[in-house]
Amino acid sequence: EIKLEHDHIKKYHAEEMQELTHLLSLIGIPGSQPHLCSDVTEKTSHSNPNAVRVSSAIEGRKLRRRMTRYYASNPDALLKIMIALEFGVIDEEVR
Repeated sequence: EIKLEHDHIKKYHAEEMQELTHLLSLIGIPGSQPHLCSDVTEKTSHSNPNAVRVSSAIEGRKLRRRMTRYYASNPDALLKIMIALEFGVIDEEVR
């Protein structure tokens, strides 16, 4: 299965990246929410609980963008995270 995943990353990189974005959502890393406005959030986050949630969502989106850029440009790291998220296997994991 790991060899097959490696081949998929080489041949179907875009599809693997789409799958990664889905898996990131499953582990709690939020996707894009274009209706949120960062200007309002930064000005009001100290006094408005809803603004704090919006600010948190914006930070989550920034994190997700950084992560997807990193994995898109690093096939070895993409293989490792896909193995961990799809199969629950990490090479150095010890119980």
